[in-house]
Amino acid sequence: MEFIATGEVDINTLVPAEKLTVILKLLKEMPEATSGTLREKLGDSYSFGEIKAAIAFSRKEEVS
Repeated sequence: MEFIATGEVDINTLVPAEKLTVILKLLKEMPEATSGTLREKLGDSYSFGEIKAAIAFSRKEEVS
């Protein structure tokens, strides 16, 4: 996920925009949540990879 944080990989190549929006919204509501907790809330249609990529993206955006 470090390639997302550095901007080398575009988040949209890994996570569909509609899923990214939902994950980022939940991250704002639960900023300290683990990927496991987020997956429980989001359901099986969201992969751990998508969730972890969104977390890396959100951290990158906080720094920018």
